[in-house]
Amino acid sequence: MDYSSSIALTAVRLCSALLSDKAFSQVLTPERLAGHPDGMSLDGLVVSNPYVLRDAACLGWLRDVDATGSGLCNRLEQARRDLLAMTDDLHDEDGVDGAVASELLRMAHGLMGVALRLYDLLEIDVVRELQFPNGAPVDESDRCDLRTFLAVASSVGSRYGAYSGYRVLHESRPEKREQLLSEPNVDPMDPEGTLLGSWVLTGEGVADLEETLSYSSADLELQDDSENFAPFVLTGSVVDGNCRRAVAEAVTRILSFKDGLRPERQAISVLAGLSSDIVAAADAVAALGGEDEPREMDLQDVQYGLSQLSWRRILPEMGETVVSKVVAALLDAQERVSKAELADLAGCAAKSLSEPPNERRFAELESAGLLDRDDQGCGKATMWRLSLPFRTERHDGEPLPRMLVGQKTTATGGEWHLSNAVSEVLLTSADEYGVEYGFEFGGAVARAAFWGPPPIERDIGPLTRQYPPVEPVVSLLAVLLDQEGRLGGDDSSSVEFGVYPDPAQATLSAAVG
Repeated sequence: MDYSSSIALTAVRLCSALLSDKAFSQVLTPERLAGHPDGMSLDGLVVSNPYVLRDAACLGWLRDVDATGSGLCNRLEQARRDLLAMTDDLHDEDGVDGAVASELLRMAHGLMGVALRLYDLLEIDVVRELQFPNGAPVDESDRCDLRTFLAVASSVGSRYGAYSGYRVLHESRPEKREQLLSEPNVDPMDPEGTLLGSWVLTGEGVADLEETLSYSSADLELQDDSENFAPFVLTGSVVDGNCRRAVAEAVTRILSFKDGLRPERQAISVLAGLSSDIVAAADAVAALGGEDEPREMDLQDVQYGLSQLSWRRILPEMGETVVSKVVAALLDAQERVSKAELADLAGCAAKSLSEPPNERRFAELESAGLLDRDDQGCGKATMWRLSLPFRTERHDGEPLPRMLVGQKTTATGGEWHLSNAVSEVLLTSADEYGVEYGFEFGGAVARAAFWGPPPIERDIGPLTRQYPPVEPVVSLLAVLLDQEGRLGGDDSSSVEFGVYPDPAQATLSAAVG
């Protein structure tokens, strides 16, 4: 679902999705909750005792009378309708009514937490996707608002055993804490609670949110001096879901539901390299049909799948609209095309292909072996294509990108190392940067990064820091070669809510045990 700059509206949209009419008719049915066609119990849940569900799990809208699947579904449907009705009062003549927004967000958090816990009690995992159609928040205040929302929603949607994680760790209202059945009995040797479900954030600039989100625990105040508090921890990770490894996992999962197709390393690298994010890569694979005979996914599959995507989802990190449009047009082509034909297919002016920022990216793609521009000679049109097989070439020595995992270098006969590939691409396309590669292009930085015989791997960090324009092609090469680890850094950071039990208590427990 789309993210709204109004956090309250975002929360309402999530509630509406989790408790939609479709969810109630297909998943959260009275019969499923009851474990019986009459819908008159809660025996279909992992925990079915109404008192535990209400006073430990904090399953709101559950009443002592009529504690049945039918009764709970009816009340949750009404709660969703009431929540949606509240949005009518969100805006007044001066803009957003802060008091209404605050109350709406509070109600939405509670309802969303109940929905997540209900799915958990049915042993259903939930993935909540927030899409940023206009890009992720840039303003630091907006980023912090998003972080706080995700932190609270994650705590509300958590548990330790049967107990609500938020109610034990972070609930500040005394009357709510008093309603807990008791404090949970935490095993000091196993103090890990559970964050229910996961979040997926998609859109331009989402990767830039990682540092902000890694401080999520700062937005929640631990109520360690309050009634019914108990020490335990909730651990999660902020992961770059667009890395090649994540794409490979997604592709493998999707193909497991398709007859005949198996993941293949080179195909995954090209798919991850050219698509905008993991969702685009998944959509491309989802567009493929099944096979009668088992086989590995090949590059023609990749070309077809990517051709089904909008140009906006092709190589956006290269930073140029024309480049994305041209590559998308070439993905759709089934023969070589001239520059004029390509411009027409891409819906852009022919002269725009030769503008310096675009030509620089085309030169990089050509040097990497992804793009093939065949100069036919004086007076003849240059013919363009991608180094991916047309349908007619599938079983006839299909072309491959030159710099791709498993491909051999012409210099040593071994596989490419990332710094060697970057060096060769920049050496070939340095003219497009308006510098002399050997002297101006980094000078001592370039020598430190690239001098030394292969296969020694050099640190390319200094070069990308000194010349940020080369970073997109460096990242692309790292994905194609399956060497993102050589870029340095980590693709994940951990977030921890709560507190560990007293070490002395853990030691005593171990001794007694």
